[in-house]
Amino acid sequence: EDALRVATWRLDADGQADPALLEQAAVVARAAHDFTAVERLARAAGRIAPTASRTLLLGEALYELAAFDEAGIAHVEMLRVL
Repeated sequence: EDALRVATWRLDADGQADPALLEQAAVVARAAHDFTAVERLARAAGRIAPTASRTLLLGEALYELAAFDEAGIAHVEMLRVL
């Protein structure tokens, strides 16, 4: 939960944070079913340092937010990162 707060504060402050912290915060947000936060955090982490797990988090969040086309694109991108 602290990771979520810290990552959110850092993104709000200057739009950047450590990608590992962002990913950890996205996992916490996913456990809380806060898919809007998962999308924001995973997207930010993926912009800095894309990985399959970050792209998967983004795709899952987009799916849960009913952004099905964008979720499909994210999952295709995940395969490229592998």
